[in-house]
Amino acid sequence: AGLLDMSVPAVNSALQRARATLRDRWPDGRLDWAPAAEPDPGQRRLLQRFIDAHEQADPEALIALLRHDVRLAISPQIGEWNGRPDVGDALRDGMNALGQWRVLPIMANGQPGAAGYLRRPGQTAFFPFALTVLRFDHGRLVDIAAFEQPSMFSTFGLPASM
Repeated sequence: AGLLDMSVPAVNSALQRARATLRDRWPDGRLDWAPAAEPDPGQRRLLQRFIDAHEQADPEALIALLRHDVRLAISPQIGEWNGRPDVGDALRDGMNALGQWRVLPIMANGQPGAAGYLRRPGQTAFFPFALTVLRFDHGRLVDIAAFEQPSMFSTFGLPASM
């Protein structure tokens, strides 16, 4: 709760909802979808394309990576979009609205991810903004879970600015 800057009851409630969603989506359990090892070369290439799309301010390049049933969720309490058309619209509307990106690859919960640093207009450095966990399937991005929690960057041993 402290890492997420949320109350304990709010975190417990979110966990209960998440567990129910996981049971509904993957009745055979987490091993049905979670990778067992480091990303393979294909996943590393997809992750690099995800990073490049952000750093080049190119939402269309990112949309090209999405599977038709992709899910984008931005926490805490920003929103959730489902399906390529809705996720594409959200990326076009918001991906570059805040400033310029620098992105580092990370691993989170055994999955590939990205640490997004943002330089807002008028700033000279890039500062921690969002940690993103990605799930790929058959060469496409199927789940983007972004956490706008800059305080968590230190947990991953990431720099305070770039």
